Amino acid sequence: MNELNNAYTQCEKLMWYIYRDFIYNKDTKKWKASDFQKGSTFIGYEATARMSDLIRMYPNLFKVDKEGRYRTIELNPEEVDFIEKLLGIKKGDK
Repeated sequence: MNELNNAYTQCEKLMWYIYRDFIYNKDTKKWKASDFQKGSTFIGYEATARMSDLIRMYPNLFKVDKEGRYRTIELNPEEVDFIEKLLGIKKGDK
């Protein structure tokens, strides 16, 4: 699979991590902004704002829930092809 491209914006990196998890693990896990503020999926401390940007730019891409004060997003499996096109991922790279 394509490696994380350093030219990706923070929004694209966030989308790439969610996509990668879905493809490798067949997981539609719910993600919180804090998941992208530490460890191997670190994209920056602005992850909350980037998550909001993604939801606003691509409303059909994610299922959005609220868990208490925090918002969680889950990849809409029907939109995987759209993410591949957007990020330039080739089908054979999976």
